[in-house]
Amino acid sequence: RIFDEILVRDRSYRSAIDGSATTSEALSRVLVDDNDYRGALAAATKAVDIGRRLVQAEPSNPSWRDALASYLSQLGACLIRTGDLEKAVDAHRQGLEIRERLLSEDPGSVSRSRLLMLAASHLGEVLGSPHFPNVGDTAGAHIQFQRMVDVAESLASKDPANRTAQMDRAQAHMRMAGLLEESEPQASLANYRIALDLFKGRAAADPHTLAIELNRAFIEGSIGAILASQGHLEEGIVRMREAVKINCSAALNQPRMDIQITLLAEASDLALALARSHRRAEVDELRAEIDPSLKALQAAPVSNFTAARGPRTFEAFGQAYSLLGDRSQACDSFHQTVDAWQQIAASSSGIVPSHRSLQAEALREYQVLPSRKRSEKSPSALSDFARPPRR
Repeated sequence: RIFDEILVRDRSYRSAIDGSATTSEALSRVLVDDNDYRGALAAATKAVDIGRRLVQAEPSNPSWRDALASYLSQLGACLIRTGDLEKAVDAHRQGLEIRERLLSEDPGSVSRSRLLMLAASHLGEVLGSPHFPNVGDTAGAHIQFQRMVDVAESLASKDPANRTAQMDRAQAHMRMAGLLEESEPQASLANYRIALDLFKGRAAADPHTLAIELNRAFIEGSIGAILASQGHLEEGIVRMREAVKINCSAALNQPRMDIQITLLAEASDLALALARSHRRAEVDELRAEIDPSLKALQAAPVSNFTAARGPRTFEAFGQAYSLLGDRSQACDSFHQTVDAWQQIAASSSGIVPSHRSLQAEALREYQVLPSRKRSEKSPSALSDFARPPRR
């Protein structure tokens, strides 16, 4: 507010303009943490608008361009959360182009190289990472993640003792591994194992860092899911159990929504693996264990960024009970899936196009499991569910 008042008196006061942009970006980050994604988007948009004015006024100033790239990154993050994925791609691509130009002006700069690597990561995620909302451009994502790996490996080799460089290397391999899970599972495993070794090394030196533990859990769960899909159920289940254990502990200590969502994703994979091993009692125990996280997600404001996790978890347990031959319990879970998607469709966020196939799949699975529960939902309600929601 102070900066805005100064701007009213003198629009050419550049330090005040810069201050207004910086505070707007900071506000956007706070609002994201508070799940106010529309407010966060408005603040990030303001920061970008101011940043563009500064660059236009003084295009040779690298500080203004560096700041604008940061504002565009935050704008892209907000657009992902509001479901505007194509606009998010555009924002992240613009930020990356600025990073490329800045690095070309100082090719030896470690800080500029690292910022370029991070920009490539953000663009790659929204282009095609299966672990993020994305537009389905896996080839484009591969280009950006390979660039991330190349830069990370180069920086880490120049300074092996630099912990930040080693963690960047771990993050780069983790993202590449996620992209390759379906198409090249063996290459995915190799990348995950590189990342896991790096995180374990860091955890040994700093065992109480939550971020390290959460990354380790993610990788353990991902490796476990790949191994289970290849028939190595026992090893896969052990790894997935470790991932769930770490995330359960983290969720108890810090009930952040991102941790709850990760826990539910890990539990979904584990439930299916347990069902394939005919461990009915363990599936029931797991379902009870994650119930607090499911309830926390359902009670939170609906957003396109987190919307799919609840219904997808119900659906995974429906599939697990179906594998175990319990059609009644499976139908109950698919019923919950349908209800969860309807709740999202009726919310102000609605269902984004990238979720429509998931929505349709849940309805198909529900419809092929007839039971007395089916009669409790009217045909008109199912018909409404099948139609695209009004926006």
